[in-house]
Amino acid sequence: MKVFHRDHKINFVDSNNVLVGFDYSQNCCENFGYSILKKPAETFNQVINGESPDYIAECYSFDTTFNEVTVWGDEEYSVLFRLISPRKIDLYLYLYNAHNGYYSHGFTMQSKTKTIYDGEV
Repeated sequence: MKVFHRDHKINFVDSNNVLVGFDYSQNCCENFGYSILKKPAETFNQVINGESPDYIAECYSFDTTFNEVTVWGDEEYSVLFRLISPRKIDLYLYLYNAHNGYYSHGFTMQSKTKTIYDGEV
């Protein structure tokens, strides 16, 4: 999987050409971003064994049958995408946004020209 940061967007593209794009533009004082997690229940900004999330995700591809959008309280929104790899544990791409409900960040999952998931956190 490759990770591209450009024009206030971040795109994750796996070897099957599946793309997850995330609006990465800062609005006011919200706390938003992404992490790679071992389990969906882990906390914000968890990095596995001190490695860069971009480096860890390189040998993984997206499971296009799985995503989970969650709302935690009134101010924290997130979406999980499962990452799979032969002979390795599943990981999760975690996109999050903690805010007061006014600012949101869009995300999309696409395979070639087909949109699989679309929403905002």
